[in-house]
Amino acid sequence: MFSPLRFAFHTILLLVVLLPLAVQAQTSSQNPALSIIGKLGINAVNISGMVKTDQFLALATDEGTQIQILPQSSQGYVATNSGVIDLNQTQRAIKEFDLEAMAWQKPYLYVIGSHSKKRKKLKLDWSVKKNMERITPVIDEPDRRVLFRVELSETLKPLHIDKISLLNEIKNDPILSPFLAIPSKENGIDIEGLAVREHNGKTQLFVGFRGPVLRGNLTPILKLTLRAKRFEVKKSKLLLVNLGGFGIRDMQAMEDGFLLLSGPVNAVPNRFSLYAWDGKTQLSPTHEKLALPTQQNEGNPEAIATQNLPGWGQGIWMAKDGAENGDIRFYPFTPK
Repeated sequence: MFSPLRFAFHTILLLVVLLPLAVQAQTSSQNPALSIIGKLGINAVNISGMVKTDQFLALATDEGTQIQILPQSSQGYVATNSGVIDLNQTQRAIKEFDLEAMAWQKPYLYVIGSHSKKRKKLKLDWSVKKNMERITPVIDEPDRRVLFRVELSETLKPLHIDKISLLNEIKNDPILSPFLAIPSKENGIDIEGLAVREHNGKTQLFVGFRGPVLRGNLTPILKLTLRAKRFEVKKSKLLLVNLGGFGIRDMQAMEDGFLLLSGPVNAVPNRFSLYAWDGKTQLSPTHEKLALPTQQNEGNPEAIATQNLPGWGQGIWMAKDGAENGDIRFYPFTPK
């Protein structure tokens, strides 16, 4: 089984060897593409979260309120309307939850919203006065403050959907709470990573923040211990990792640690990297061995899932926001 923290030098935080995205972009057609059969019932160009198992593929989008489960067949993953799950269990119309990440621990699929506020974008054809009026208010988005737990049957149908918010956990943390008033993309609260693991018989969720990034280039990760008999946070603890000034875009639990996909806090095109992390606070800077710059108009890395692919070895499936169906492709840790 893959064990990223056994790589060289025994450092706490290691950069996983991955093909530079500049090279990947040039040879992406040679990388295995994940086959999706049929048309997605969710927004196909804004894939923001992914879970991949031997039985199914689950996808989330940051537009709307739905996720989709795609059962695996011999030809790929099959998209049908019956696999679409609406997480809005109220009678109220909700525009979006801004779903950003997913994690799987049988029989539960966890899906999280960004918990962020926003500022409207500029309209380039508007006057300065109208634009100033447009961008002045900070818009509260309470529907984004959600964490779902979806119980799936053996036939991949939703049996029960639970929902909580992490607002109190964020408010009660002295480091995170001041950032609640700040919009996302301006170093405010912006959740984009989620991982789950079992530890000493207890379920733990790790929540990764795209923003804020703190002084000293420290990125927050909130470790949550869940109650055994109901979907509720029993205990939370803030951890910090030094990712060189970048936030977390996704994360994946591994045998003895986690993979962290890092990227810029704002929307400016920049580099993305993949790190291995042992689950403990790491304040010291990490020597960045690889920068993974994206190419314009090809989408940004947004979600990852690990696999040992026959003929390719250990690596990740990576989905991109802004690409059709996420353009999900496999990237080996060791170049072929």
